[in-house]
Amino acid sequence: MPKIPRPKIKPFDNREPLECCEFASLQRQLGIVVSEEFTHIGLQRQMADCEYETVTVNTATFGGPKYIEEVADEKDRMTEKIIADIDEVVEELLQHKRRLMNNAKDSKTQTETD
Repeated sequence: MPKIPRPKIKPFDNREPLECCEFASLQRQLGIVVSEEFTHIGLQRQMADCEYETVTVNTATFGGPKYIEEVADEKDRMTEKIIADIDEVVEELLQHKRRLMNNAKDSKTQTETD
């Protein structure tokens, strides 16, 4: 039986950092990583690690006691802050989505031309 040629895997990393991240020191990113090829000792086969980093939704609670006469204004201020925070995160995620979609198109085109 003829040996079927297998594709060569190139290491790949298209992750980019999240800017709207509460804990920047954790270096959260969005994207895909493919490692260099390696021989799996147990399976005796060529392999590559394929991983992705994606987003999850989490919340944080802020605030404290307010004088009764300040509550209405504070509710308005907090609502505006929440909306601004959502807008900022959504805009960043849309930018990452566009980038990943372009990467996917480029990857498909590159594969078709290889």
